[in-house]
This record gives sequence, structure tokens and C-alpha cells, in this order.
Amino acid sequence: MLALASCDPASKPASSSSPSPSDASPSGVDGHADHDCNEAHPPPKPEPAVTATSLSPNARERLTTLRVSAHVGAVILRRQGSSWVTAGENGCTVPPSRVERALDNLSGLSAVPTDERPADGSSFELQLVALVDEERVLHFEIAGRSDDGDLVQLNDDSMYQVRGLDRDLWSPLPSVWCSFP
Repeated sequence: MLALASCDPASKPASSSSPSPSDASPSGVDGHADHDCNEAHPPPKPEPAVTATSLSPNARERLTTLRVSAHVGAVILRRQGSSWVTAGENGCTVPPSRVERALDNLSGLSAVPTDERPADGSSFELQLVALVDEERVLHFEIAGRSDDGDLVQLNDDSMYQVRGLDRDLWSPLPSVWCSFP
């Protein structure tokens, strides 16, 4: 979809010659400075999604939702005030120590890029998604485990070997989150 942006010829810089590349405005500063405003402007492109390989302190502080899913089940945890609760009719308040251990685990991961791919291309075992409101701040598709760590695909399809993921903390079953000692 193309949108006509407001063009004010008076706001266009006067110039007797074409600007050199070094004189051109940086992208996003003045979209009208380098053309005559007689054509439609494309809509602004969204910024690419940030692909995190661990949970940053800023994202952790602002985190509102955690989603854990696998073939055997799925759980959604939502922050409500200072507590975390599981969604659904059998929802519960998750013990704070359980959530803290899980978030500590995501915050302490290390990752190394890899060209390795799952053997059959679709053998993802577990999905972890961390959200701030509707913005994904972390998205892991976990495919397998080796001595080098967990094989993880990010939401941009890049692959990493992630070290330090404690899979026991990331159950897709709500009852496990609710009954943590």
C-alpha cells in the first residue's frame, strides 16, 4: 500500500544542483528532501525484530507474558502486578521462586551461531516465547540437545547452540508451574 505523504514544496531545501551522497539526509530525517513530492511514498518499513539469545535485564523488568509449548501441552504465564499466574480455568498463582529461577535461567544463557539444522527440518521439541505486551523479546524453537548445548532457531530462522538452558524449568504443563516447591 502506498500513502501520499504531505508534501510542502516550501519545506523542500532550495538547491541549484543535486546533492552529493555525502550531503543527503540520513534515512528518516526528511523523506521529502531528495525528491519532488509528485509521487506516492511507500509506507515506512517496520524495524526488523530483535533476535535475542538470552533475556536482557531491561526485557526481564518489563516482561508481561511467558509462553511455553510442546507436543504434550502448553502454558501461558501472565504477570499480574507483582505475581505471575497461569492462564485458563485451572490457573494458579505461580510461586515467585519458580518464576525467578526460570527468568534467571533465560538471563544467564550463552549462545554461538551454527549452521546446524534439525535432521528432519521440523523436529522442534519446545517453544519458549517471552513478551513485553505484544512485543516478542525472546523466541526460541528448541530442536535438540548435544554436548554443545540446545539447538535453537530464533524467529528470524537463524540457528544457535544455546548453553545453560535448564529444560526442567520449562515445562509446557501448567500443573508443573503451579506445584513447584
